[in-house]
Amino acid sequence: MNGLFRFFLAISSTSLFIVIFLIKSRCYIIESNFYFYLDNLFKINNIEQYSLVGFISIPLLFLAISMKLLEKLSKDRIKEGEIIEIENSTNNFLPSYLGYFFVALSISDNDFLTMSIIYFIIVLFVFYSQTNYFNPFLLILGYKFYKIKTKGGLSILLISKKEFKKSDEVIIEKVYRINNSTYIDTQKSEV
Repeated sequence: MNGLFRFFLAISSTSLFIVIFLIKSRCYIIESNFYFYLDNLFKINNIEQYSLVGFISIPLLFLAISMKLLEKLSKDRIKEGEIIEIENSTNNFLPSYLGYFFVALSISDNDFLTMSIIYFIIVLFVFYSQTNYFNPFLLILGYKFYKIKTKGGLSILLISKKEFKKSDEVIIEKVYRINNSTYIDTQKSEV
């Protein structure tokens, strides 16, 4: 189940690459005279362009599936005094993620073969990297990314909705293990 969860999370984390490419290539969800009739009926110009917003549902669907699979992952807990160092890493992932956008923008319009091959390679890298689960939609949902170090010397990526400033604040009763170096806490902050 862990592999399936990681697969959907990797797809969700990288699928904005496809969305950017499709928007740049001016692909529409439905290409037909249907839009012409809607334009005339509702007097809305360029309704085709509004359909591009529908592409955002792709990463959201994969994120929803992966969040449903969370319950199937093994659970762990972070005890008081177990964490010796914490660093907010949310901004550290942004440059690498923006790299996906630039790659998507540099592929020729409607070159679906090249886009598919590059996307497949990116998904493989994210899936096997075991640490690169940055997902911009998790940011929108209020999650933060923390790099924490345990007393045992392990470096862990913690994804949580809680705000941590000091290492002694990190006490979590139920955290889901994505892999040995990445955990996600779905509980909301008590503030």
